[in-house]
Amino acid sequence: MKKILVGLAVLGGLGLGAFFLAAVVFRVWGDPVERIAAVFRAGPENPYPPSSRLHDPFQAYLQRLQALPEYQDYVRGLHSKQEGFSAGFQLTGNGIKRLDDHALERRASILVAVLDRMGEADCARTVRGDAADLRQASDRVMAAMEQLEPATITEWFDLSYQAAVAQLRGVPEPPLPQPAVAEAMRALLATLPEPDARRLSGSLGHMAGTSDADACWAGRTLYRAALALPGAERAVLARAFVQS
Repeated sequence: MKKILVGLAVLGGLGLGAFFLAAVVFRVWGDPVERIAAVFRAGPENPYPPSSRLHDPFQAYLQRLQALPEYQDYVRGLHSKQEGFSAGFQLTGNGIKRLDDHALERRASILVAVLDRMGEADCARTVRGDAADLRQASDRVMAAMEQLEPATITEWFDLSYQAAVAQLRGVPEPPLPQPAVAEAMRALLATLPEPDARRLSGSLGHMAGTSDADACWAGRTLYRAALALPGAERAVLARAFVQS
């Protein structure tokens, strides 16, 4: 069970809200580092064309974020692309952990849809959290996100906004007792056919060494099975997925 819990930590690489802000940094600013602070603070060029399903939800998300006094304070003094990237990544990545159970369950359901729209190799890289090249990682995520229905994309951006606000305002992070996670994982494995339970346990215990097929299957299966659990166990695993 310890190895399975380690596997859950690996799957924390599905912190796509943070990857989303990474994508924004890479696609908007490019090389001139002097632009970063101004772009963060007011009116950046939308990196997605009007024909993209991401364009309008992104614009609404960013306008809401930029209107927050806390956000304006947060980005004051940024002077480089790296500073902006780190700030954006940390803001949403840390804030996700502060969201309530319902928000995290909705997030998990969207992630299943994102993984389903990736090819096997890209899905496996995302599940493993392979982010040696964050530009490619964020591009993979955004390409899959763009295939979702507009309402789902809008909901994802709203969850990203909620995470940023929670981090900016210091909303307390709910506790996650490890015994509860272990118990929820046992309950999840018990819902699967025995061969699938063995395959999932093996993949989660050795994620770095699994094949692309097994890694992708494990990510999709884990999230789907978790979302099918009763309320308390579902909430525990949805929160475990965002812990690092």
